[in-house]
Amino acid sequence: MKISLHGFGSMRALRGMSFEFVAPLTVREFRAYLQTQLSIKPGFTDLELLLQSCAFASNEQVLTEDTLLNEDQLLNVLPPVCGG
Repeated sequence: MKISLHGFGSMRALRGMSFEFVAPLTVREFRAYLQTQLSIKPGFTDLELLLQSCAFASNEQVLTEDTLLNEDQLLNVLPPVCGG
């Protein structure tokens, strides 16, 4: 199972990253895995902290933490934004 990332805004450094897994996992499980990977990658510790506040979305909708990810899933990483 392959999960590819497309980061927006402050998370754009994640664009093009992909990860292989042998078993399905939820968004929550993937977020925890990604945070671990970012914590050991030089220059990515700021993104590790920001990831806690990001949403994950497919091309159709924002995903909940309990959503089971599909095989060959493209995940859009949406950083928090504010507006008025």
